[in-house]
Amino acid sequence: MGLLVTYLSQILGWLIRLCNQLTSNYFLVIISFTLLSKIVMWPISYYVHKNSVKMMKMQPELNRIKARNILDIDRFYEEQLKVFKEEKYSAFAGILPLVIQVLLIIGIIGVMNNPLTFLTKANPMAIESLKMKTAKQLNTTVDDLGSAPELYIIEAIKDSRIVNGWTLNNDEFEVVEKTKKLDIEFFGSSLTEHPNVLMFSLMWLYPIIAAISSFVLSVFQNKLNVLQREQSFFSKWGMAVFLSLFSLYFGFTVAASLAVYWIASNIFSIIQLLLLNKIYSPNKYIDFIELDKSKRELEEAKKALIPKRGVLDNSEDRKREKTDYKRFFKVKDEDMLLVFYSEQSGFYKYFKGFVEYILANSNIVIHYVTSDSKDVVFSKQSEKLKVYYVGEAKLIYLMMKIKAKIVVMTTPDLQNYHIKRSLVRKDIEYIYIQHSIGSLNMLMRTGSMDHFDTVFAANTHHTEELRLMETQRNTKKKRILKCGYPLLDELIASQTKKEKKDKELPMVLIAPTWSPDNILDSCLDEMLNSLFSINVNIVLRPHPQYIRRFPDNMNAILDKYKNKLSNKFIIETDFSSNETIFSADVLITDWSNIACEFSFSTKRPTLFVNTKLKVVNEEYEELGITPYDISVRNRIGISLEKSQMKDIGKTVISIIENKHDISEKISKELEETIYNIGFSAAVGGNYIINRIYGTKKSSKI
Repeated sequence: MGLLVTYLSQILGWLIRLCNQLTSNYFLVIISFTLLSKIVMWPISYYVHKNSVKMMKMQPELNRIKARNILDIDRFYEEQLKVFKEEKYSAFAGILPLVIQVLLIIGIIGVMNNPLTFLTKANPMAIESLKMKTAKQLNTTVDDLGSAPELYIIEAIKDSRIVNGWTLNNDEFEVVEKTKKLDIEFFGSSLTEHPNVLMFSLMWLYPIIAAISSFVLSVFQNKLNVLQREQSFFSKWGMAVFLSLFSLYFGFTVAASLAVYWIASNIFSIIQLLLLNKIYSPNKYIDFIELDKSKRELEEAKKALIPKRGVLDNSEDRKREKTDYKRFFKVKDEDMLLVFYSEQSGFYKYFKGFVEYILANSNIVIHYVTSDSKDVVFSKQSEKLKVYYVGEAKLIYLMMKIKAKIVVMTTPDLQNYHIKRSLVRKDIEYIYIQHSIGSLNMLMRTGSMDHFDTVFAANTHHTEELRLMETQRNTKKKRILKCGYPLLDELIASQTKKEKKDKELPMVLIAPTWSPDNILDSCLDEMLNSLFSINVNIVLRPHPQYIRRFPDNMNAILDKYKNKLSNKFIIETDFSSNETIFSADVLITDWSNIACEFSFSTKRPTLFVNTKLKVVNEEYEELGITPYDISVRNRIGISLEKSQMKDIGKTVISIIENKHDISEKISKELEETIYNIGFSAAVGGNYIINRIYGTKKSSKI
């Protein structure tokens, strides 16, 4: 920092000497220097202003992106980045003025605390000698004069009684003469003096005016700065009060010359803001009506989320989070071996097999972090399972400070977005657990697996995709454990235990996704009209996200078919049970991942409707491999186009009649593609146990 101050002070000292050539009055030197700095920085200020206007121009779109992805922060960041690139917006430009202002203050403090060095360009050896003379005169040491000993020299030189008692050599005499020529007085007070907070004087005007000028600047910024005026009342006026109080404090701790610079800078900043808004008016580029509308939409999305999660802005949950966060970091490093992280309660089912196996077959304590205060895992605590609630904001810091040996998660994009690898322990093994049998390439963002050390593959397709992605992206080769899919094992076991019950009629379950062009939005009427014509029971089970995100659409469906509801036609909006899913004879879906879980566990067919393909990675075709979600469709069922919905009833009857043939195809697909059917939890659990204890047993490739 000292070297930085020196360099900045030398540059600014040159500028101040330039101003000093125009006038010998120190007050006018400071004013002219401040004005000159504003003129020099004008291009940057103009760029920052345009960038701010551009940000507010994009804000309606960004608000709507956030509303659509209220629970998917990674997706929000990804879509936001695309918008930034399209608009050529620089997020860094927003902090540029603050960085420059801090650097200027650092440099100007160095200059104004040492005016003899930078303003008069006096002999350095002579200045050092005068420092010792001044310290001796004040009965102290040079070190005790603090960071501004030259100001004490000036005050001593201005007092003829002191300077006349000194014996001076030629260089020292030259410094004294140059100092005497400095016009450092302003309205009877010296600009090199510090206001004394304990003794009232006219010097108090400097910090008081500095505070007032800061508040006035904040008022103008709150009204004219497009970014600042959109902040909350507390943010805007809280900052105004803080800056005013800081300016008051600052004014009492520095020489009056620095307070003059601060005041002048604030006044010129107001003039600059008025000019910028005149030259590049925000009203020409920002649609404030759309901005207000988008803010309301975002607030509605947040409100809709609260009853679904029940956790968002709850003071009780905040207290719990604070307690759990502290409790997590109180664990001794040697006891923090294994951490699982879950985004929501619904993800426990993907960890369950591994967690239960590790608890039953080792003494390892599992530290389970969840961002859902209502997570089902809280009901499963034991001496060896410690559960912590940490929301997404604090999670960022927790992950950066974590010291575990192994971290397990189903959340992709490690290091790419808000969840980073630990900064304090570099050798943590990060393991990714699958939460579907589907494609990693098509259904995840580019680079989503890049920063994991180990990936548990559910099927042969996962292994092939991962190795191809490593080659394509030239990333470090990961451990791939041929693990399997514990959730599927559990579903298969559950189906095996179920007693087969004779049903009067076959059941058809319609369970679409919520993505664009889904069955509910594109072909539901034609589908139901055809199914109503055959003798089957029908259950329509919308995706939970569809109900949450599109309540108007869902209400329209409920209203349209309310007179059709009966024992033969049910619209199921209670998702507490999966009974209907695995009791169905035929599943109809578009691109839902439930298809493989249904068909593999029940050996019953899925009827796929070819709606718009659900794609997260738009570049998935570059890998040169057909995603499993596409290739598996005709191996576990039949695919139909939307135009064929009027005959879907006949197709349902046909596949029910030929269910044994389809069942054999499904069994073959299951055996050939899914790893370790029936004991995947043991494979994954043993791998983690062995890695914790340092043994080398693992099924990796």
